[in-house]
Amino acid sequence: MLWKESKSNFQFEFRNSVEHWYPQIPIDSNTRWNEFTLNHFGNLCLVSSGINSKFSNNLPLAKEANFRNGIEKQSLKLQIMANTTSDVGTWTEDIAVAHGEKMLEKLEKAFVL
Repeated sequence: MLWKESKSNFQFEFRNSVEHWYPQIPIDSNTRWNEFTLNHFGNLCLVSSGINSKFSNNLPLAKEANFRNGIEKQSLKLQIMANTTSDVGTWTEDIAVAHGEKMLEKLEKAFVL
């Protein structure tokens, strides 16, 4: 659905690792999100295991800045999350939940006959 909307040169590939965009145990931050928001669909995306290990426990701004080339080869949902982080200058619990709700709405519309 995201690919149809974006008309990008996205290439479908096998991605078997779930990434928390805001990490479970963040480096360089004492701020931990509550479990509901941390594990909300809006904070999760599929990535390759290689990029998941590179992301480690970095904060979203660091992931976006340091791994932009790797992000561009991952899921379109992750690309949206990274672009939002870059555009807004942060990734907050409110932004993650709003993103998740938007993605869920897209799924619900796709399955309505």
